[in-house]
Amino acid sequence: MSFLIKVLIISLVVLLLVLFALSNVHHVPLHFIVGGPVNVKAISLVLVSYVLGVLSTVYVLVILKIHSKKKLRNKKESDADENEGEID
Repeated sequence: MSFLIKVLIISLVVLLLVLFALSNVHHVPLHFIVGGPVNVKAISLVLVSYVLGVLSTVYVLVILKIHSKKKLRNKKESDADENEGEID
């Protein structure tokens, strides 16, 4: 993809995000289990929800990567232990 097309796509995405933010500046009530409702801007609520979703996804992916590395290392160690017992 050429540089011009990438710039055009990024500009379009930024424009859509700005339009979305400007159309969601009104306040919405946020109800917690305890206490009364808190009024927050809709765009703030959307952005916080997005960031929490990204962070939780990254956390799960890191945990899965660590788990798979441990599993692979254990498999390599067990394969090495089996090969040590064999006589050539």
